[in-house]
Amino acid sequence: MFTGIVLDTGKITNIQDSLYSIQASKKILNEVKIGQSIAVDGVCLTVVHFDQESFQVQVMPETKRKSNFSQKKEGNLVNLELAMLANGRFDGHIVQGHVDAVGEVLAIQQDSNAHLIKISLPHQIQPYCIPQGSITINGISFTIARLEKDSFSIGVIPHTWEVTNLNQAKVGDKINLEGDILGKYLERFRKLDNN
Repeated sequence: MFTGIVLDTGKITNIQDSLYSIQASKKILNEVKIGQSIAVDGVCLTVVHFDQESFQVQVMPETKRKSNFSQKKEGNLVNLELAMLANGRFDGHIVQGHVDAVGEVLAIQQDSNAHLIKISLPHQIQPYCIPQGSITINGISFTIARLEKDSFSIGVIPHTWEVTNLNQAKVGDKINLEGDILGKYLERFRKLDNN
């Protein structure tokens, strides 16, 4: 389980079939272990190898189909979060690292000291989104600032802009979206009640 509070960014340095090598800082590598879960751009992956400069994860075909990993290239920056410790502080919101949909960046504009990003809202994630509700974007916990029928917007504070890969985002980019787990359960209960 994760919280959507990105610890650092890493750089994809090598892709060979399903194996992705990611260069990371000491604050990530000092804590990483083989078999450990790590969120990479919001996707929960398993560390299969690491050394003093990087770690490797394997990405299944299903993960590539459901996330933006099919478009990742060597040199891309990715957001990194280690799994939450049971005795840790719970910041952000409950994040599983299970991508529900891939959205598209529709607009990016400066909003005083922040950035406002408008993102398409795929139909499969719409039931889990409410105004001022939680959503995970490339592994980052956000509050939905504006919600429309087929899109939503988030406000990005300067700190988040600086320490994540959102500062590299361009209109047309594909990004990973994960809806709030509470919304998923409520939607499931509603469907069961209607049957």
